[in-house]
Amino acid sequence: MVLLLWCNEYRHDFTTDEGFNLVVGIAACNIDLKEAAPLIFRPVVPRLLRLESVLPASR
Repeated sequence: MVLLLWCNEYRHDFTTDEGFNLVVGIAACNIDLKEAAPLIFRPVVPRLLRLESVLPASR
């Protein structure tokens, strides 16, 4: 999940325990999709822009 977020210019803001509990809860079927969605998207934040995307192109 972390790699997918990174490739799409986002990052997660989970604590280690929150991430672990979410993954284990979903794997053990203790957390269903309706419960998982807000838990997944709440801590997702845009990551910093890449430097080349904010600098003017060199000539």
